[in-house]
Formats: sequence, structure tokens, C-alpha cells
Amino acid sequence: MGFSTCPVHSDCQAAGRARQVNGTLGVRHLCNPGYSAFGVLGSGCAGGTAPVQTATIENGFVHIPETAPWLAEYLHELTVFPKGKHDDQADSTAQFLDWFKTPMSCWGIFELTRQQAQELEQRRKPSPVKPVWAPGSMEWAAEQEKARSAAAPDPMPHTPPNID
Repeated sequence: MGFSTCPVHSDCQAAGRARQVNGTLGVRHLCNPGYSAFGVLGSGCAGGTAPVQTATIENGFVHIPETAPWLAEYLHELTVFPKGKHDDQADSTAQFLDWFKTPMSCWGIFELTRQQAQELEQRRKPSPVKPVWAPGSMEWAAEQEKARSAAAPDPMPHTPPNID
């Protein structure tokens, strides 16, 4: 298996092989009862994958919360990548976005489940309460006028034809 050349690092083939071995061991370690894990084979170096994913993030296709206790550290790591001291979060973000772009055979059920969850969330929201205006108030009068005009629209004036 070959790895693509990374524009950032000169030793990406070695790094890619090391990640492949470590990743395989990590997946084996997580495959215990109660865990679900699968391996994602990257290009060998996140330094080559991350720049491709930058456009995905910049174009608003990734939701990053406005506030979170971990946000400053995460954004700093993404900003200084690949020259920063730590790159785990940037690396995993780039790998996830690369994996997520791959079409899934079960995408239809995923989309159906997402839509059903969205419908359930909408049902949980309380319906707006219609205000009850005091009789005689300006709001009450406006509501009465609106109801009258909607119930019985003014008939068109009828002028008999001019017969001479």
C-alpha cells in the first residue's frame, strides 16, 4: 500500500506506515464488548489532508459551536496546524471530514433517521400561545376587523349595464 506525498512533511511515508500500524492496534484495543470501532485509512499524513478540508470548514459545512470550554484550544490547534506542538485534534478532524465525504451504502437510512429526529424535536417545542385581548382594546378591535374582513369579503359593486 502506498501513501501520497505530503506537501508539508518529508517523512510522510514513514509517518503513514506508523499511523497505520498504531491505528490497527488502536482499533483492536477498542474492539471490546461495549465499544464499536472501525479504522479509517488516511493518506498517510494529515498535513496533506488538512488543507483540503480547510475549504469545507471555511464554507460553513462544519458546525463549530460559538462557546465551549474546549473551543479556544481546538481552534488554536487547527490554526497552527501542522507546525504546532499538538496535532491530534486537527488530524482527527481532517480524517473525519475525509471519511464523511465518502458515500455510504446506508445513507438513505441515515437521512431518514435524521429527518425523523428533526420532526420529533419540532414536536417537543410548545406551540405558540394565542393572546387573548381585552374586549374594547385596540388589539381586540384590530383582531375583530381582521376576522370580519377575512370571513366576508366586500362584494364587488354591481353596476347594471347601460341599455339605451
